[in-house]
Amino acid sequence: MTKEEAIQAMREGKKVTHEYCSDDEYLYERNDGKIVTEEGYTVTNDFWSYRTSPGWQINWSVIN
Repeated sequence: MTKEEAIQAMREGKKVTHEYCSDDEYLYERNDGKIVTEEGYTVTNDFWSYRTSPGWQINWSVIN
């Protein structure tokens, strides 16, 4: 899925991962709109600004 689809999936309460992530890494969005890692860390607002290269635009997926 694309980055935009991944963002939408997170807004719908789903956990997403990317091909660059390790097998146990994922992100999700809390009810307050904050993006959180699998370890419970809240990422900063510039999270997406560091992921603008073509590789980050595709190859996202929802995890169960």
